[in-house]
Amino acid sequence: MKNNALGDVRIAGIALSCSTIGGFASGFALPVTKRVFKKYLVPVMLTAMSAGFLVLSWFPISVAVFAALLLIGFANRSVYPLFFLKATERTTPGESVKATAFLSAMIYLGQFSAPPFQRFVGVLSGRPETGFLYLFVALVTLTVALALFA
Repeated sequence: MKNNALGDVRIAGIALSCSTIGGFASGFALPVTKRVFKKYLVPVMLTAMSAGFLVLSWFPISVAVFAALLLIGFANRSVYPLFFLKATERTTPGESVKATAFLSAMIYLGQFSAPPFQRFVGVLSGRPETGFLYLFVALVTLTVALALFA
């Protein structure tokens, strides 16, 4: 937000809370979204995340940023519970605690390593600006979504 002259720290905090609000809403909507999208829930939500990152990349204005973060938060938190559900379904009751702990650790490792990886991509491509990095994330996410649709 600050890098694109969209506001100060307060506005950035509000923007980040949009992702949390989207995630909160997804918890209520998950039974419906699972019923509507069935086996395509994950690729649909990855496509929605990709759309959110494209909006962040192409439209760096406050309202668009808020909407994009709502969408990303909703899609992200629609997929999260499914990971844990699959981890417990595919393990014995005794192994499920270890499986979910390992899954949590990998999620946090991914969140921790994403910024340095994105910086590396920016340096490697010669395009370290935020918009390009959001575009990169959008394209990678969309590629995974398309692979899951197949």
